[in-house]
Amino acid sequence: MNSNTVDIFADGQQENNIPPQEEIIPAELRKDTAPSAKAVPPVEQFTFSFSKKDGEFFYRTPVIKILIRTAFLSLLLILESLSHINLTIDGITEAYSAAPVFLPILAVYLIIEAVFFRRAVKRMRSAGEIFDDAVFHYNIYNSHIEVIRSKNGESAHTDYINFYDIKKIEKKENYIRIITENKFILLKENEMSPFSPFLHHINNSPLTKNLKSQSKFSLASTALFILTLLSVFFAIGVFFLTLKRTNSPDMDNMWVFFLFTPIPVASVCFGIFAIKKGYKFIKNIVAGIIVFVILCGYGSFSFIFKNVMTDSPELYLEAEELTGIDLPEYTSIQTHDWTTGSQNISRGYIFETSTAEITNAVSEAFRLKILKDDRWLKKIPTILIGITSDYCTHPYYEYALIYNVDTGEYNTLPEESGTYRFINIVFSAERDSLMVVDYEIEYTK
Repeated sequence: MNSNTVDIFADGQQENNIPPQEEIIPAELRKDTAPSAKAVPPVEQFTFSFSKKDGEFFYRTPVIKILIRTAFLSLLLILESLSHINLTIDGITEAYSAAPVFLPILAVYLIIEAVFFRRAVKRMRSAGEIFDDAVFHYNIYNSHIEVIRSKNGESAHTDYINFYDIKKIEKKENYIRIITENKFILLKENEMSPFSPFLHHINNSPLTKNLKSQSKFSLASTALFILTLLSVFFAIGVFFLTLKRTNSPDMDNMWVFFLFTPIPVASVCFGIFAIKKGYKFIKNIVAGIIVFVILCGYGSFSFIFKNVMTDSPELYLEAEELTGIDLPEYTSIQTHDWTTGSQNISRGYIFETSTAEITNAVSEAFRLKILKDDRWLKKIPTILIGITSDYCTHPYYEYALIYNVDTGEYNTLPEESGTYRFINIVFSAERDSLMVVDYEIEYTK
């Protein structure tokens, strides 16, 4: 072999001693012209006929995978967006649409997949056009491959692939794809002699990869990508599960979102690792970062509201003492300190609210009891709206009581203008829930 050439198929150990490119590539190749008549004959020669299907072979699977993945996850996100998220805060259970949570995730996901789908289709079509009804003749030399393409009887086009420029070789089923920085050539292994020296070197080259290993990478990428998106759903499910098993305030349990952060972190790490290995799984990095931020954002609520929402019964007991009403025994209680932060309340200034959950039997007994107590109102008269809290007229609550702490009066407007402290007790027999509201109103007669 000429000392100015490198056969990269020989043993894969010459990379550290590669001479400058101008010494590797013969002058006639650097000028992109055919070798001279005095050039040595090729070591081997192959001729393959190709179709559009052959050219698209390596690119068809990624396109199908993207379509299947997109359809599955889009359907899942759409179904989730049609559901509701039930949140109980201060005894009021609100059914919020899940669309504001899942539709933005769907939009970001579709944008990412659209970019990858467009690229995959473009590559597939481009490869199909090149090989459609084409005949390729390969002349194998010690330092390079001469590729002569003819199509539809047109004049031949000649190109050269230097061994020095080859980045990787992929084998899948009957096909061998030799890839450089900006081009590739395709071979049919079943049309090559099993005793071919060139085929032997391909099979033993460190650059050759069986695409079964790449399929495992792709499977891992897809699995991590799907798990990353689903981790938000898993976290929400576990969060609501904890509400059924503990008596803690709602926000205290949102730390469970942090339990699922290893999934997006693993997706990001895998994406970075795969890129270093030559695989472009950017979607794992993008999805991992977005979901990690979402999980950390929701999980931080446990710390943000740690000192705001507690299970203290102090207000509940105080209301019982001030109003002289025997309140029912509760199974769980949630107290919200409204003096922390700003308020967006239409009537008055709320100091605290305590929400008590009671059993159905206790709830029914208490309902029968208050039916005999004229201090409880089934419907708030319009004249009293000015001294009620926002919760007093909430449709979830069926019975209400307004107690003026300063005057000691029930359900009565003050005789003079001024600032008054009120205790508002509201009760829902249907929801087995009772709320105490401690608030202040500046009343103008």
